Amino acid sequence: MTNIEIIGLAASLSSLILAVLAIWFSFYNKKQADKVNEETRNLLIDVKSDAKTISQVAMPELKAYGDTMRKFVTKSDNPSFIDNVSNSLQETISKSLLEIKEEINTMKTSEISNELKTQLDKLGRLTNETEEKVTEKVKYVRETITIDLNEINRKSEKLHYHYYSNLQSLINDIFIKFLSDLLPVWSYGNSWILINQSNSLPIKTYKDNDERSLSEAGIKPGDILIVETI
Repeated sequence: MTNIEIIGLAASLSSLILAVLAIWFSFYNKKQADKVNEETRNLLIDVKSDAKTISQVAMPELKAYGDTMRKFVTKSDNPSFIDNVSNSLQETISKSLLEIKEEINTMKTSEISNELKTQLDKLGRLTNETEEKVTEKVKYVRETITIDLNEINRKSEKLHYHYYSNLQSLINDIFIKFLSDLLPVWSYGNSWILINQSNSLPIKTYKDNDERSLSEAGIKPGDILIVETI
């Protein structure tokens, strides 16, 4: 075998070894990439599950809890109770959402595919939307109207706006809570009336059982309703 043939054989063997190493390295990198992607997918599933739980479970629970608390608190001697509960609930949910956001940001800084980054961006937007909905629901639960009772020498009271399905239910509740020991039953419009401080107009009823919503009767969250005797 000539020197040229020996050199050619050595070159061929070197090429073969390099090819094998290249194939092995390619498979190794693919295996590592698959492992990272699998771990990322698992983390993404966990994050999605957390976000889904917040969106599908926490939100309905918050609404149901708010409905229950409105009914309870309007009968309570502690008008600030619902505010404390709402603040605590919002703080708990916001903390959970913040943890999800931090996990998303951590995952986005690692080496993941563009497809996963796109999914993480979508998940981040979902988390932000969920947080906004929680804030809106808490604000909704906490909306009140003030009943000014100065004319009958009693302290003004706050009532929760969304507890009342119609104007008649509000009038009945005000009478039972504050006026039943002073005025006769079914005396609204004859012995006493509500004045909306925002426009100084009396709130009139158009039938014995006025089923208009508070909004339809011109009452908005934050309004002050003055009790005046006639």
